[in-house]
Amino acid sequence: MSEQISEYSTTLKSFTYLSYLIIILSILYIVTGVMDGDKEALAQSFSGGLLGLFAGGFLNFFGRKKRTLKISKEKVEYHNPKVVFSADIGDIVLVKSFKEMNRKTENLVVMTSDENILTISTAFFSRNKLISAFNDLKKLSTEYPDITFEDDRAWGENN
Repeated sequence: MSEQISEYSTTLKSFTYLSYLIIILSILYIVTGVMDGDKEALAQSFSGGLLGLFAGGFLNFFGRKKRTLKISKEKVEYHNPKVVFSADIGDIVLVKSFKEMNRKTENLVVMTSDENILTISTAFFSRNKLISAFNDLKKLSTEYPDITFEDDRAWGENN
């Protein structure tokens, strides 16, 4: 990528914190089974505790995955952690901000001429990061007049 304009990264901190809670509760569950001394309670606590440790490890793994949106003068890339979306700026035909009915999350959508679509929601990125990315793409649109902007969430810079 040439001259990078912006880069926005995030991890799912809520998944990471939830994983720590599940791991701690699983360890406590195993310890209480060991302290009880009953074979049946011990078997139950180990099976339940190991299942909880596995679930906590799973959430921790996915919570630590870094998601990155990179915008340069020629390209837009989204990594999760591998490249999931890559498009030349000249191939982009639509950039849209919207909110689905009955949902709290807001979305940034980037669509290319070959209908390759990137949708990023506020479930993964903060609203401010998505607004900044939208505005960065809008600044680039002066050089690329074929890009259509639909600003349903009023993310434009004058707001």
